[in-house]
Amino acid sequence: MRDKSYLPKPARREYIAKKNSNKKRPLVIQSGNDKLVQEVVKMILESIYEPVFKKTSHGFRPNKSCLTALYQIQKTFTGTNWFVEGDIHACLDSSNHHTII
Repeated sequence: MRDKSYLPKPARREYIAKKNSNKKRPLVIQSGNDKLVQEVVKMILESIYEPVFKKTSHGFRPNKSCLTALYQIQKTFTGTNWFVEGDIHACLDSSNHHTII
């Protein structure tokens, strides 16, 4: 990684059937070595950045989740009675890849 000689293998894309539908969804399968490298990089980055995150930050952190965020809100925030979570159907599938990059 340090000398930038590592090149990940292209991921294999398979399409699997959706439950109760004729549509298929893409499933990306990475090589074992690529998964290992990603996990090691994740551990290194977490050790660097985890200490500087605020305790109120819950996104994609060890021992943090949507549920811990909701508990935090329940304990400290009293400005509203309802939160609505939404999901835009196939948002990334229908977005322009070049625009996102």
